[in-house]
Amino acid sequence: MPHSTITLSTENASRLIKRLCKHFSHKVEVNFDETHGEVDFPFGECEMEATDKTLTFTLQAEDEEGLQRGQKVVSDHADQFARDEQLQWNWE
Repeated sequence: MPHSTITLSTENASRLIKRLCKHFSHKVEVNFDETHGEVDFPFGECEMEATDKTLTFTLQAEDEEGLQRGQKVVSDHADQFARDEQLQWNWE
């Protein structure tokens, strides 16, 4: 299974997890708390981990197309909810 990970520097990691997971829960299955989130997208799964200064996303998908779609969905929505904060997206 293809997978990718990114760790972003942010002072708002916990807030971002909550906002993203609440938003995604309107359409897909989601489990989350203050520091951890799991989202079950049709194209793959996303796990989120927050610390005081970082937010890590780990994506897994059935194929490369699903992985790329997941990266775009997660980054577009996180950018939207980050407000004025500029997140640097370099998936590994």
